[in-house]
Amino acid sequence: MRRRLVATLAVTLLMPCGFRAFAQSGASRTLSTQADTVQVIIAHRGSSIDRPENTLAAYQRAYEAGAQAIEVDLRLTRDGYLVSLHDPVVDRTTNGSGPVSSLTLAEVKALDAGSKFSPRYQNARIPTFQEILVLAKGKLHVFLDLKGNGDAYREQVAREVRAYGEPQRILLGVRNHEDIDFYRKALPEARMVGLLPNPQSLEDFLAAGVTTIRLWPDWLNDAALVDRFSKSGAALLTNAGRGTTEELKPLLTYRPTMLFTDDPASVSAQLQQLRQANP
Repeated sequence: MRRRLVATLAVTLLMPCGFRAFAQSGASRTLSTQADTVQVIIAHRGSSIDRPENTLAAYQRAYEAGAQAIEVDLRLTRDGYLVSLHDPVVDRTTNGSGPVSSLTLAEVKALDAGSKFSPRYQNARIPTFQEILVLAKGKLHVFLDLKGNGDAYREQVAREVRAYGEPQRILLGVRNHEDIDFYRKALPEARMVGLLPNPQSLEDFLAAGVTTIRLWPDWLNDAALVDRFSKSGAALLTNAGRGTTEELKPLLTYRPTMLFTDDPASVSAQLQQLRQANP
């Protein structure tokens, strides 16, 4: 017990000031207890550490790896189809070039979205939102990173969720009041997550009724922000990156409800080990 207390104090002293400020309210909590607060592992662009990002292969692997949710970046093709692509252009992840908004769905579907990651995935394609919703149905929550603006875009997102998905399993990454106001009416069953443009906008999102907030790990070095957030009672989403132990364990001090990660298998295994550890 003495050795464990000394180790806990050592970790606390090594934390950046923001981590230390938040830790003071739960200094006696063990990592196993802190791990219990994580309810949702969100596979960032799918299991993007071992599959080509934003492909059905990455999303299926996320489910097999123990994720409870997948993150989907939604963009519109020239002919009005929603597809999953992080960048506005197809150059980085496919054998094509140019903005996805300049391509038809048929042109997008002709692109190789896997070979740049590994020759093993040369047949991977950019999936439609409909395909992802069908894959996830009954298995996964779907976190929507809304890359478009305007009511036409928002209406199509809501329409496809209702037609092919499960609204109660949708996590909406909202970035502005227009998103919040629209989806509160169009998808009231979904859970909104505030993707803040900067730390100063925290209270603005809370006042709009958003009860889950994403804070980037480097923002958490700001003790004043941590104090403001902890007093709000909001649930926390943050990013565990590639899922290493060095990235994950400090974040657990904050008792996050949701974690983004490129490696859901690693994070799932580590959380399981921590939960099974003796307190």
